[in-house]
Amino acid sequence: MARLNSVELLRDKEAEILYRAWDVADPFCAVILVHGLGAHSARWQALAEFFNQNRIACYGIELKGFGETPAPAGHVDSFEVYLKDIFRLYDRVRNKYPQKKIFLLGESLGGLIAFATILREPEKFSGLVCVSPAFRGKFKFRFFEYLGIIFSFFFNRRKRFRLPFKSLGEKTFAIHHHSFSKENFLEI
Repeated sequence: MARLNSVELLRDKEAEILYRAWDVADPFCAVILVHGLGAHSARWQALAEFFNQNRIACYGIELKGFGETPAPAGHVDSFEVYLKDIFRLYDRVRNKYPQKKIFLLGESLGGLIAFATILREPEKFSGLVCVSPAFRGKFKFRFFEYLGIIFSFFFNRRKRFRLPFKSLGEKTFAIHHHSFSKENFLEI
């Protein structure tokens, strides 16, 4: 498999953020990418190249405390730091593409941060994609089911398990752009 060349990390001294830009001429839209715990913005390279082939400009934020940021590894004083940095990057993207839709995509911890960002100012973004977001799970297993899962890591890695999903009845997981709110999320 060919190795992808990583895009250079950009330092915006005025906004005090680090990010990577995978730009395309006349994009259909733009996506701000938020990485997960222990990751960094270069991990979005392959996805950004795929999006670029489909005329989607991508911007990957380097969350403080990760990658090449100067903050202590894995530490920020507040979650608010992440939200402010994403909004600063949003402002840069909006200035470059004033008429284009901007989406937010986050993975794991980045999914949780992206969700919190959307809750703060939903009108700024045209949509949200959360990939394995770090939301608290409500799966309930019996003790022996937990043991079975643990032992499968040693003896049968391909073993399948039933997850205890509960039916939501008429409710849906789709949250439309104009209906983002803490109340809507808690209702799901």
